[in-house]
Amino acid sequence: MSVSVRYRQCLRSITLLAIVTLGFFVIQWQYSSTPRDTSGPTVFQQSQHIGRNNLLRRIAIPFGKHDSYRFSPQTSLDDPYPDTVASKGPQEQYTDSYTPPTHDVSLTAVSNTTKSSYPHLAKRAGPIDFENYVCKGQSYLQKIKTAAPDPPKFSYDDIDNNGWLVDDRAGFNLPEAVLTAMRAKGISTDEGDNPRIRTQLLKSFKNYLGEETPPDGGSYQNIFNTRSGAIIAIDNTSPAYCANLDPITFTPLTNPKTGTDLLKLIPPMNSWADVIWATWSHESPPTAPGNLQYIIRVNVVNPITKAIIERVCYPNNGEGEADQLDLPWPGRTFSTNKRNGQALLGTPHGVGTTWLSVLGKRSLGNRGAPSVTVWSAENLAGSFTYFLLWDLGTPGL
Repeated sequence: MSVSVRYRQCLRSITLLAIVTLGFFVIQWQYSSTPRDTSGPTVFQQSQHIGRNNLLRRIAIPFGKHDSYRFSPQTSLDDPYPDTVASKGPQEQYTDSYTPPTHDVSLTAVSNTTKSSYPHLAKRAGPIDFENYVCKGQSYLQKIKTAAPDPPKFSYDDIDNNGWLVDDRAGFNLPEAVLTAMRAKGISTDEGDNPRIRTQLLKSFKNYLGEETPPDGGSYQNIFNTRSGAIIAIDNTSPAYCANLDPITFTPLTNPKTGTDLLKLIPPMNSWADVIWATWSHESPPTAPGNLQYIIRVNVVNPITKAIIERVCYPNNGEGEADQLDLPWPGRTFSTNKRNGQALLGTPHGVGTTWLSVLGKRSLGNRGAPSVTVWSAENLAGSFTYFLLWDLGTPGL
């Protein structure tokens, strides 16, 4: 090979290396010069689809690894910090004042969410004040028994008016552990009897001030088996959580910028129970919305609910390894007339059941005390996934 040929090849190699190096430095310069928010989670999301925070949660925790919601998503921030002060968050006290929604926020249904959504929470929820959750459950049980049979505040038409879009094209796909429970309870497992409906907050809506507001995220995905009287909650994340609000107390999850009214970011019809009861009533035959008997919670990962499950199911007062409760169906059933069942009713996953019973009181009638069955199944990670089945009680009591 001549000297001139080798010279040209060497020159091309040097040129290519220079181009690659220059491109690398250009990319680094653009990244370092891009403004980034280091003050914490973004409060206002102007996306016309699911908000950034909600999207990140779904990317981080794929379907099948969590409840939810999402989301649930997921949700109660009662422990390890005190929950007796509504304005107290996981890390600091807030002084911002908020105008609560017109309905009873103490029973606003909570979404299912993931542990990774709460970096301040350990794998377990920390020391649990068991008596606190017993007291909550007793309060919720009293609400169920004494609620007036008033008509629900929202109807199915309000779903569209509040920015929700309904998609009923999702397929029927449940883990075998849930199908086993359904068969045992006489709940049909035929796909045609189990429409899976996803309701997403994707359109703008008018907030409680009447202001047009872009959606910040929120999605409820549930199966409505009206033939057998069962709702199966699969993946649920509330708009309140996506807007940086605790869906139970409507207080901030993190300290917002001064003057920000986070309630402006959620529609009036925002809770799981409001949307689910309206959908259930719409899907049911006109004379049969009161046949709802079971609410099944799939893949429970909320750390508070899990800690209470392990506390009431493990021997020696819950002294066992987290996520290792091996309790296949039929699991253990607890009456909410007893303390262990009341503690489970007092968890985030009991709030939705309570409020749904209150909203549907006119159709459901007096049911007495609900019961809850807890069971688990081993997952691919070598730990155990937890499930809940709420039986709303015997009609006429």
